[in-house]
Formats: sequence, structure tokens, C-alpha cells
Amino acid sequence: MEKREGEETENGTTQEKGSICGFDSLYLLLQTSLSSQLFQEVNRILLGLNCGKKLESIALPQPVKALSANHDFDLQVATYISTSIASILGLLNSVLVGRKAG
Repeated sequence: MEKREGEETENGTTQEKGSICGFDSLYLLLQTSLSSQLFQEVNRILLGLNCGKKLESIALPQPVKALSANHDFDLQVATYISTSIASILGLLNSVLVGRKAG
């Protein structure tokens, strides 16, 4: 994602049709315009946290990037740590067994 070049508007800024102030996405606009510390906080609010930690981006395979570019859509992927239902049930069982014993 890069800032797009486009036609100049009345206020002197350049803007391409379908862009946000010349950027391909709001994410890129915020990342470019805000300080690193402020962007991290905004990103945390917009995307949330993963078990108290920031989300990790996943690199997209080249065919996926090409498909995205050819069909003019933005695609971003992040990973969340998931806890399996079996782990949760096991934990609940341990708690319940502990209550019965105590």
C-alpha cells in the first residue's frame, strides 16, 4: 500500500478517485500521519489486542497479493492466539473437581 498520486484539488492537495487523502487505506493514512507511539495506540483501539499483546501481521502469498491488486481491493491479515474448546473444558473441569474436593 502506497500513497497514490492523482489530480490536484481546489485546496492544493492531490487525490485519486477512491482514495482517502491520496492514500489507499485509512490504515496507511494513520500510519503515515501519526507518530509511532500514537499510531500504536490507535491501532490497538481499532484492532484490539490478542491476549494482551498487539496483533501480528501475516505475510500474504504473492498470488493473493496479485489477486488483490488485479481486482482493486485491500487485504490485511493478522493472527490471534486461539484457545481450543478442549483446553477451556479441561480448565473448567479442573476448577470444578477442585471445588468438589475442597
